[in-house]
Amino acid sequence: MFYLTVWVNRSENKARFFLFSDHIMSDGDSGQIFVNDTLEDVALLSIEAAKPVNEFPLRPSLYDMWFTGGPWWLKPLAKIVLALVGGSAFVNFMKGFKPVLTPREDQKDFGPKSGIPFEHNSTTLLSQAGNPTNMRDTLRKCKEEGVTVGGALIPMLVLAFYHASKVDHKLNGVDETDGPFRLVADMCYNMRQRVPKPAEERQVGLYATSNLLQWLATDGVNMKTEKFWDLARTSKQQMVSQGNKLLEMSMPCFLLDRKLIKPKFGEMLGDVKISSSCTGDATISSIGRYIFKSKHNLASNGVLEVEDMFVFCGVPLVAPSSIIWLSTVN
Repeated sequence: MFYLTVWVNRSENKARFFLFSDHIMSDGDSGQIFVNDTLEDVALLSIEAAKPVNEFPLRPSLYDMWFTGGPWWLKPLAKIVLALVGGSAFVNFMKGFKPVLTPREDQKDFGPKSGIPFEHNSTTLLSQAGNPTNMRDTLRKCKEEGVTVGGALIPMLVLAFYHASKVDHKLNGVDETDGPFRLVADMCYNMRQRVPKPAEERQVGLYATSNLLQWLATDGVNMKTEKFWDLARTSKQQMVSQGNKLLEMSMPCFLLDRKLIKPKFGEMLGDVKISSSCTGDATISSIGRYIFKSKHNLASNGVLEVEDMFVFCGVPLVAPSSIIWLSTVN
């Protein structure tokens, strides 16, 4: 499930961990659990101490935790909804979807005629280490305005795509429109504590789901009148409301299990192709701090300290134009 490579810079007494994992099998929290266990082992080995082993039970998948541990009506209702509108809604959405930013010319279409194995599209990673002071100032401002970082990240995303779209339109000779700015974006939710019967420990696996930020795609944002923090507060309210809708939150997981498997995916798409393999403009994939302690004591008064963390999720088949990860350590 995990593959770890370590680069060591002895002159600066630093090391860089490169941790690889199959995204279908694990999520961001799982990677942090693996890294923390590794660092704890290193710290204990340095003082020749044995690590106590606490064996946890094998936990079911998110799908099983949701549909077998939840209310009795959830699974049959999800089946009915998926049978009536689930697959067709996705296909109809793809027919009318046009990305805000023009896809790269080398991005191949995805469809029933793509062939198996599917052709992979290339992915570009852009990472930037922020300033701890700026992050603390941002958190303080969010608290003053009564919003979460996730709520503030959405208007930042809207602004970034809005200004990038202006450049894109100019380069491609496209006229500007006066209406609201619409963005097809979704947000990932960590479901470990949202399922009906959460596990006692932080389990390793894929325990996240995504949900469309519907109001951005339908109502859009009036960029001439909307204020940043007003939009951040609206975003926070919408995310809280969406997180409480059990059926809607479960549908992406149910769709993935029932429709997005090789024998049925072609049936669902029919003759429809997904242009440039693009299913949306952006996904906000992770927000939050490093969930474990960042310092581990070593022998001879040494310290093993986590200074920064970058997360990258490459999706080689169908995916949004961009996936945003925001993580902090200090």
